[in-house]
Formats: sequence, C-alpha cells, structure tokens
Amino acid sequence: ARLLNEVIDAVLTVWPSSKIGVRINPNGNFNDMGATDYYETFAYVLKQLDKRNLAYAHVMDGVAFGFHGHGEPFRIADVRKFYNGTLLANCGYSKDKAEGVLETGTVDLVAFGRVFISNPDFVLRIKNNWPLADPAPFSSFYEYPGEDPAVGYTDFPLYSA
Repeated sequence: ARLLNEVIDAVLTVWPSSKIGVRINPNGNFNDMGATDYYETFAYVLKQLDKRNLAYAHVMDGVAFGFHGHGEPFRIADVRKFYNGTLLANCGYSKDKAEGVLETGTVDLVAFGRVFISNPDFVLRIKNNWPLADPAPFSSFYEYPGEDPAVGYTDFPLYSA
C-alpha cells in the first residue's frame, strides 16, 4: 500500500487528481497474489484512494481470473464501504449483471474486457440484445496461437444472425 500511495503522490505533483485513476484486484491470484490480510489491505488502499479524490477507482471485483482463497471475495459492495468516488467495476460482467449493478447505484461504470475483445461489435450486440461470443481465451492476449499474428486477438468474427 505504501508504494501505491507514494506513486500516486508523485504523480499528483505533475497531474491533477481528476486525471488519475487506479485499478486494483483485491481477489486476484495472478503470480501468487493474495495474502491473509487482503481485506484489511484493500480496505486501507481504498480509504487512501478516497482521500486523494482521484478520477476513478477501477476494481476487479469478481473471481473470473482466479481467486486467492484467503477468505470471502472482496465484492463491489465492500468497496463502497471505503471509497466514495467514481467507481468502475470489472470482472466477468454480463449485460444483465452490469445493468443490475448500475441500477443499484453501487457503481458508476462497468468495464468489459475479455468479452469486449471477442466481440468486435460489442456495442451493437448490447444495443440489439444479440448474443455475445464466449470471452476471449487468455492465450489470445499476448501471444499468437500458432505464431500467426493474424490469429487470436484481432480475428474474432462480427455477429451473424
């Protein structure tokens, strides 16, 4: 938490808080993330972010990327206990789940990652209630399946009825 605070404070010497956002993943287990005091740590981090009046906090609140298992998942409702600013949620949201959490006022925005990648016409699919393709596989993010740069990240098909 101290490193994040120091980085934000340094950035605040160059840019106003309204131009700074932070993304956190309290539930993540990537590269052995997670600790027994994760809840207390992220509660503290969120309180510190709240004091700095940032443009937004972007929180991976689900477990779609794995879960460290050190307790119950840190949910978006938990975030609101500690952070009052603009809140962007992300991690495995469907259209219905996103609309639901937006309607409750718990979050201000919902971001779509993997499903946005695998649906190049994502906005039209949401607008027209067309089905979404499955989320992009992790293997398509940073490497080319079969060493072909035309395969993977950029070759997902448009919706076809």
